[in-house]
Amino acid sequence: MIFVYPLDIDFMLNKEKDRPLLNSWIETYKPNIVIFDPLNNFISGDESLNNDTIARNTAIALNRLANEFSCFPILTTHLKKETDFKPANIMEMFHGSRYWTNPAASQIAMVRADQKKYAAAKKLHFNCKTITNISPMLILRDKDNLWYEEISLAEISKAKLILKDIIKILNRKFKGNAVPSIFEEVAAKELGCTKRQIRELVKGCQR
Repeated sequence: MIFVYPLDIDFMLNKEKDRPLLNSWIETYKPNIVIFDPLNNFISGDESLNNDTIARNTAIALNRLANEFSCFPILTTHLKKETDFKPANIMEMFHGSRYWTNPAASQIAMVRADQKKYAAAKKLHFNCKTITNISPMLILRDKDNLWYEEISLAEISKAKLILKDIIKILNRKFKGNAVPSIFEEVAAKELGCTKRQIRELVKGCQR
């Protein structure tokens, strides 16, 4: 079971005087994970995420916090625009100082699998200090349920399959009532996918 508590305290990660507030919050709720999302919300407005000194000192403080409270801190940030920056490695695209991410035990970068279409299909890149040669993972995002599932490259067209689109076809073509095999064939043709993908989506909605 997972309990989610909001960080309903007014503090900044880069302000040493604020750290007792965070420590007290962790002692109260005893979370296994604390997510700072997005990172810039927890850095003073007059300071920059690109400041190496701030990033280094805060990362050290977070590592200390993790060890003291057996708590796993997660920082989230945006990626730099590729039009402005051509990285040798995807992990170099994290916005802000490299000292935010370099000390991390693991790094995950999420990008669109295709820049022009299939917005719901994402690719995850991994960089871990304890494991090497982790292949990128292709996943499908369900916006309604905030859920991700791993898919193969051949299934990427599932990224444009939306339940309401299937319902529209069912109502428009069949007045809400259709033989499953015929419906799957028509829906697959209209949505540019396979009959199996339609069948799996319908089954998923029936669970």
